[in-house]
Amino acid sequence: MRGGQACAACKHQRRRCWPGCALARHFPAERAAEFRSVHRLFGVSNLMRIRGAAPPHLRDHAVRAMVFEAEARRRDPVHGCLGLVRSLSARINAVAREIAAVRRQIDRHRTRDAFATGFPEEIGCSGALMKSIVVGSSEAAEPSSSSSSSSSTNYSMTFKPHCTVEDGVET
Repeated sequence: MRGGQACAACKHQRRRCWPGCALARHFPAERAAEFRSVHRLFGVSNLMRIRGAAPPHLRDHAVRAMVFEAEARRRDPVHGCLGLVRSLSARINAVAREIAAVRRQIDRHRTRDAFATGFPEEIGCSGALMKSIVVGSSEAAEPSSSSSSSSSTNYSMTFKPHCTVEDGVET
């Protein structure tokens, strides 16, 4: 009992709240809706049994967990807490997929910009051989001889290493 007013549990049970009431600290008069939810799902005897089975330093946590579960069940009678867990898990997975897509897009832009500016060290070339890149200029394309007598001209692509290491010195 606080300030002469009965706790939500004693009010609900229509009894006088005495100073040593075990539920008064968890359910003051202004938390009557929470007590009704817990009472509807667990009942007073189960609430007292679960609270009593918890170690003294964890009793507040046990009651808060029961309130959370009762409120989740009130909001979603079919799934309760599991519905909330599934919803949050789906949101986390969606955000993780979005982050991965954005990172791939950033990598593509960094790679494109590094090749455009000619600074291969920006894309991790230093100390290693850079993969050969296709030279797309008109002087790089040369007609190749074809053994077949087709009328179309075949062009071969030439590959030029973008970054090489000679005698331990990167060029």
